[in-house]
Amino acid sequence: MRLTSARVRFSLTVLMILWVAFFIAGCTAAIKSWSEESYRRPEFTKQDLQRDGVAVLPVIILPETKGGRREYAGQISSAPYTPQSTLTASPAESGIESPDAHRLMTSEILLSQMKAQWPQVNILSPGDTLKRINDEKLTDTYTRFNDNFSKTGLDSATLQSFERALRVRYLLVSQGFVSETKPDSLVTFIWGFGRKTVIRTVKISAQIWDAAEGRQVWEGTGVGYSSLGAYEQSPLLEELAIEAVDSLLKKIP
Repeated sequence: MRLTSARVRFSLTVLMILWVAFFIAGCTAAIKSWSEESYRRPEFTKQDLQRDGVAVLPVIILPETKGGRREYAGQISSAPYTPQSTLTASPAESGIESPDAHRLMTSEILLSQMKAQWPQVNILSPGDTLKRINDEKLTDTYTRFNDNFSKTGLDSATLQSFERALRVRYLLVSQGFVSETKPDSLVTFIWGFGRKTVIRTVKISAQIWDAAEGRQVWEGTGVGYSSLGAYEQSPLLEELAIEAVDSLLKKIP
């Protein structure tokens, strides 16, 4: 009888271990999102994009995503007449090998989501946009714009030169930011006994410019994030980016 009881306890223990291992392996943190529209000219709608087309510039990856610093304040640029948006966070190992890979991935997601949600809009892809800019000998102009946009915005001379090269009226300029933070201070990881609590975030901000009028007509932000509790697996960065872009585009009227 004692031997049988010991075998039963052993079997139950093994089953419990297997159940916990299966639960850990299959449990992925849920993805959530939010978005906001921070500026829009009252007369602007998607019908304007359908009529005159929109060129999508490659997503600008903010410097905070590139480095390994543990603490800093990152700022996403807004137009002079819209509220500034500041986020203090800490970069983490995002799983993207380089900023160029992150830039390519996010740009492809943005283009794919735009085509899916706006089938009637004539969209010039990031690749075709760069080709036309290079064909018009504006490579240096674009490089300066890409390096300085988060600090200085889009000046009228650059906007006019892009309009002539791209031959569409509207430009979509976007910026991407990736962070992994703990919920309270947004500084670093918090570790507990056998568990971790981390918030992983992809933030996409975008502006639409009317090149013919030389002014900004729309601005908004989309965020995809997940809160990792005990033993939860992190969603793929691509999944967070898709959620961020999807919530962003839904804000455009």
